[in-house]
Amino acid sequence: MLGGTTRRTTGVFDNPNPRMAAIALLSLGIDLARWYRDDGRWSSEEIGDYYVDLGLRIVGARKQDG
Repeated sequence: MLGGTTRRTTGVFDNPNPRMAAIALLSLGIDLARWYRDDGRWSSEEIGDYYVDLGLRIVGARKQDG
């Protein structure tokens, strides 16, 4: 909650189904644990950067000014 309102109602996120978005985000983390390997194709930093971007897209984050 942000001052009695959610981030969605303040326009920070634009997602028609926040519950489904939350489940999708949880699935990302669960599945990552299944396939990630230290000696794998991508570094943990590459995956982290990609997952941040992907997560923000899933929740419909809007770019903030400033």
